[in-house]
Amino acid sequence: MPFVARMVSVDLSSGEIRRVDLPETITRQFLSGRGINAWLLAQHVGPDPDPFAEESILVFNCGLLTGTAAASSSRLHVNAISPLTGVLGSSNVGGYFGAELRAAGVQSLLIRGRAQSPVTMCIDGEQVELREASHLWGLDTRAATEALRHELGRRPRLMVIGPGGENGVRYACIMTGTRHAAGRTGMGAVMGAKNLKAIAVPGRWSRLPPWWQPVGSQSTNTTVGNVNQDPGDTSHTGNDAQYLQDDDHRRG
Repeated sequence: MPFVARMVSVDLSSGEIRRVDLPETITRQFLSGRGINAWLLAQHVGPDPDPFAEESILVFNCGLLTGTAAASSSRLHVNAISPLTGVLGSSNVGGYFGAELRAAGVQSLLIRGRAQSPVTMCIDGEQVELREASHLWGLDTRAATEALRHELGRRPRLMVIGPGGENGVRYACIMTGTRHAAGRTGMGAVMGAKNLKAIAVPGRWSRLPPWWQPVGSQSTNTTVGNVNQDPGDTSHTGNDAQYLQDDDHRRG
């Protein structure tokens, strides 16, 4: 079955929402995640980019295996021009958001423009809604997360910025949950410059991509079995972090 990479493109200035299926040739060439994000930035960014400009873009992309049952695959890559360095900004985050975004039918999310006032973007399959979020502006990420969970009436997965991102701190993070951060190169500041307080997807990680079965499951079972039988893995699981350091020293 062919691999379909659905990209949702949202212009916060105009409210225009477009859905595009990226060609499989692009996916095969750049392998999703950071690769496709860098390609998209190359298509849309000029020679002297301003990360806080209205026309700048912020891109979220799931990995090829995000949202599947593959081990350690629940990752999401975030890219923009970095306000900290002025070149490619790149941040990778774990947690549930990437898998839930994939379950909502989205491989890539491209955001451009600037909302007139703070908004939350809610994504559920073909539905993309921009909701007023002025009442959330100024809240830290934990308080905003709790408020959104109450407001949306279910337990969504969220990407949220706090006052740092809102005020353009050039190393600001984007948080998902309480422990997972897209913490490198100031992606939270770019999100704040767009007046985008949060992105929400339903919390229902249950849809495996149709191309995953049965080959993906067989491959995962084989890989996990090989890891569990590896002598290095069994020695690591029975010891603490100091053992890992000593082991690394022995290996040079």
